[in-house]
Amino acid sequence: MAASLLLTRSPNYSSCPVISKKSRASGNGNGNGNGKGSIRPSSWSRAGPCLSGKRQMALTPRPPLVSCNIDANNKPCEQGKENESEKNGGGRRDLIQAASMVGLSFLAVSPSPNGSAWGAPVVPPDLNTCGPATVTTPPGVPSAPATSVSCCLLPPTKPIIDYELPSKPKIHRRRPAHKVDDDYISKYNKAYELMKALPSSDPRSFMRQADIHCAFCNGAYNQLGSTNKLQVHFSWLFLPWHRWYLYFHEQILAKLIGDPKFSLVYWNWDNQANVGGNIMPTMFTQEGSALYDAKRNQNHLPPILNTLALTDLASNALTNKQIIQDNLNIMYQSIVTASTPDLFMGKKYSAGDPEPNIGGTLENAPHTAIHAWTGSDKETYLEDMGNFYSAARDPIFFAHHSNVDRLWAVWNTIGGRRRDHTDPDFLNAEFLFYDENGCMVRVKAKDALDNSKLGVTYIKVNGDQLWLNYEPQPLSTTTTSKQVVPRSMDDIPELGPASQDTSPTKIDKKFVSLVKRPTAVPQELLDKGLEEEDLEEVLVLEYVEVPRNVATHIAVFINLPQADATTPLSCAEYVGSFINIPHLVGEGMDMSSRSVCARFGISDNLQRLGITDLSTISVTVVAKLGGSEEIPISLKGIKIEYE
Repeated sequence: MAASLLLTRSPNYSSCPVISKKSRASGNGNGNGNGKGSIRPSSWSRAGPCLSGKRQMALTPRPPLVSCNIDANNKPCEQGKENESEKNGGGRRDLIQAASMVGLSFLAVSPSPNGSAWGAPVVPPDLNTCGPATVTTPPGVPSAPATSVSCCLLPPTKPIIDYELPSKPKIHRRRPAHKVDDDYISKYNKAYELMKALPSSDPRSFMRQADIHCAFCNGAYNQLGSTNKLQVHFSWLFLPWHRWYLYFHEQILAKLIGDPKFSLVYWNWDNQANVGGNIMPTMFTQEGSALYDAKRNQNHLPPILNTLALTDLASNALTNKQIIQDNLNIMYQSIVTASTPDLFMGKKYSAGDPEPNIGGTLENAPHTAIHAWTGSDKETYLEDMGNFYSAARDPIFFAHHSNVDRLWAVWNTIGGRRRDHTDPDFLNAEFLFYDENGCMVRVKAKDALDNSKLGVTYIKVNGDQLWLNYEPQPLSTTTTSKQVVPRSMDDIPELGPASQDTSPTKIDKKFVSLVKRPTAVPQELLDKGLEEEDLEEVLVLEYVEVPRNVATHIAVFINLPQADATTPLSCAEYVGSFINIPHLVGEGMDMSSRSVCARFGISDNLQRLGITDLSTISVTVVAKLGGSEEIPISLKGIKIEYE
């Protein structure tokens, strides 16, 4: 993929519909999607590298729980019951509503030690405050105009309801796309034909379904009561939000096709067993099919193997054997060595937080790589799959994310500390979707943690064992535990952790730094009951600055200072990747770049390299795509910490 691969045009939506004054008065209508108020300090920042900024939360009462009358199919939309957590939180809600009744527009309280005021999960936005998402001219493409995209959700015509999962859900058995037969492909195609035939006024229509991803991934909405944008990527919200997105998309297709057990397929791109999983599924490549999208990279059609890393393929052609080995280690490093929830799922993102910047390893590497690999290199911004605003316009998106969802379930089975977050701010995060009846519903992250309760199962494949049990081998024989610092590292500088006064260091193709390992385990971790052997050493790249509107990829190696863009990713020195794809931004956001924190578990790598007794190691950051005048990448600090 050429380094100039870059985010296209606005859909033909002239404006976002608004809810009438009448519906607002009825309790439907402040359009806030969740209706919950939040109590927040008026202005405060969370200290620490890679997460800082202002939190601002206004006082907004939740609308009363009412019932939805008639859905798009003239069927009643029944109001869900308040769950136990909402009952327990009634005092907070009553206080908020009471405050609003006496004319208070804002109430500030001191944050609790965990960074929340009485606990403050992310809640849905005010649906009447949608704005356009904008993209600037990408580097190297001066003829490409800046453009804005409107992907606002259709405001509900009936009150939002709290969704209740059925006690006995219909079982949806998701199958690998390369294993389904012609009859199922025909049925699958018909379901999407029916969805695409729905009018744009129907929230279940294909483009309106695609708008959901665009709206919550590109800064269309502010967080409720805040000027900070709502974003469901780059944090612990990524996996549960997309699981719910798939769930309702599947429910809609099932209703349209008249089969309550209709199931999505999954693109088994992690499967390197040479049985067809790691190519673009042929069921999506037939022109004229409802599953086809012309905006795909035509150089990546079957039988070309998908790569889970971005590279300039024109100058660094890889053999199929090397692609497979690289893919296996990328999977191993992204899932198996990501031994904690923070590493795998991403870090905390609560109400009022600024744009999240600490995504998990599954999101940062293989997930994003497939997006970029599928998007068209002929489109300015890698549409469709290669850009968040347009990704869900390609039906293959839902097969791709079904595999992401499946891999989350696989991670849960590995053991150790690989368990979902338990923080109340995670569990009680709320999202909005349209159900199969066209009713807007409110759901919580915690209700998506068990796929069996959603009625979702995945047909097992043998390919998982190849990367679950992968054994990466060292490339270098010089970095042994007998050496404090290899001779080749004598002249390598030490960047150190970032501080407020640290200036960015440019990554010009590659950057090498010495990094000290921690000398002791923080007592706060031991106080949590963790054994020292259960702790993970985590390599942290702080404040990595990448352009928003260009595909970029950095690969990270330890104790291999000679690593460059040609170094295979199958080696034990490789600890992981961070990949960025173009995405639009909302009004008021930095349109040129974003600052992220990339984190990698390295305990397994240290053991495989035999360097667990070294006090200092080298870290090499390689720009496999980017790191040039046109595509600048920089960082402020590097450190290793226990988790």
